[in-house]
Amino acid sequence: MSRSARLNPITVVLCAAAIALVGLAASLTGRPTAASTARATPTDPQQEPDKFAWETFIKINMNSATAGNNNVVWETWADTGLVYGDPEATPEWPSGGVGTPLKLRPNLKQILRTLKPTADKQGLIFPEAIRKQLHLDKHGKQQFFLPPSGQAGMEVRMNRPAFKFIRDNNLWFRQGQIAFFNSPVEREFPKDAVEVKAVWEALKPGQVKEDFHWQTGANGQVFVLTALHLTTKDLKNWFWATFEHASNPNAGAQIPFRDTFGVSNGTASPALLQMIQSAGLAAAWKNYRLHGTQLDFTDGSGVPAILGNSRIEGGFMKSSSCITCHIRSSISASGGELAVFKKPNPSEPTAPQEGFVGQPDATWFTLPVPVFKRDFVWSLENADTRTATAPPSGGIVSFAADVLPMFRAVDISHMKTRGFPLDDYAFMSQAANAQNVFDHLTGAVPPLMPPNGKWPQPKLDKFKAWMDGGLKP
Repeated sequence: MSRSARLNPITVVLCAAAIALVGLAASLTGRPTAASTARATPTDPQQEPDKFAWETFIKINMNSATAGNNNVVWETWADTGLVYGDPEATPEWPSGGVGTPLKLRPNLKQILRTLKPTADKQGLIFPEAIRKQLHLDKHGKQQFFLPPSGQAGMEVRMNRPAFKFIRDNNLWFRQGQIAFFNSPVEREFPKDAVEVKAVWEALKPGQVKEDFHWQTGANGQVFVLTALHLTTKDLKNWFWATFEHASNPNAGAQIPFRDTFGVSNGTASPALLQMIQSAGLAAAWKNYRLHGTQLDFTDGSGVPAILGNSRIEGGFMKSSSCITCHIRSSISASGGELAVFKKPNPSEPTAPQEGFVGQPDATWFTLPVPVFKRDFVWSLENADTRTATAPPSGGIVSFAADVLPMFRAVDISHMKTRGFPLDDYAFMSQAANAQNVFDHLTGAVPPLMPPNGKWPQPKLDKFKAWMDGGLKP
């Protein structure tokens, strides 16, 4: 080989990283590029999780700014306020590829640590106070929703495949979730679904906004991104990674950074720097650190896997596990949910709250009552209850949106003992079963259901319209 043909090994690594990023850009935009046909083999998240995390981080943080904002790709996605804000209206994807304005809310986990939610006799939580807070901006009248201090907040956004799955399956309201996840068939999000959770803080004296990814608020105040969780459905139990800004006061203090690809001892690797440069990212992105990744509930030796960062998990990082926490995202037939945190010990009222870590306990989902898993997606917690009198969307009567909400929890529980699982679409979508239920509702066949009084005619008409319309899900 001639001298001019020899390649330095580092050069080879950098070139491969550059080609991979170009390929990622092509997959993101859907437009082929000159190098997309020569794309390197996609990184396997199970074999090289840290590299995969950085590739995903860079892909979703590519510049997507338009007039009046400093947006990157994930900021053009739908936020939870848009998706779950109004249970009576089908959500629509942000128009023109421009995301909704920055809407910050308190850290949900931090609220749950201190809130005493109402609970039913079965011990499930019904944190209506949280949902009431989350939906203060449901009609878009507030551009920002911040804690009382106005200095920090959090937002959650999802990409289009995740949004479409939620919209098409009526998961944007609670009765729809109950109908969908109450299924003998395991329900899963599409493999290209992605969600992010971002923490924003007001720019502090002495900080330079160009050292961070930043946005300007409606009041002219500058907010900077201090932490970012990301999760992708590339794996059955999702792929989990968390990043935070290197300048965060407690970054890496409770749990050391674990990064085998991007940054070691505060120094970015040549491959990472080349990836950032090839993607055209601003220099500020070099200041973020991968705290770690998570693929399973435990490590190779069976020790519970821990993952969190100082801005989102705060004082409970040592009992923080993204994957174990998220598998507890569930909903019961009556709308109750599993708690995020363990019950505090009454004898230690000042002890820190503890999260759930390690392998999930099967009894979580069966005792004291069954709950239906929601495929690790906690953003579904933001959904509100749809009223039974809501008009059908687009004139189509569906089971999840229109029929199921008309049954009370007591109706469902009582009739299930008589062989009528009213909340089970697989059962109700059988024409003979639907007709049998309808006959009991009208009193044509005794006993009358519900026993304390016949349904008003508008509800009977809606049930009949559902039957006549083809028993839509």
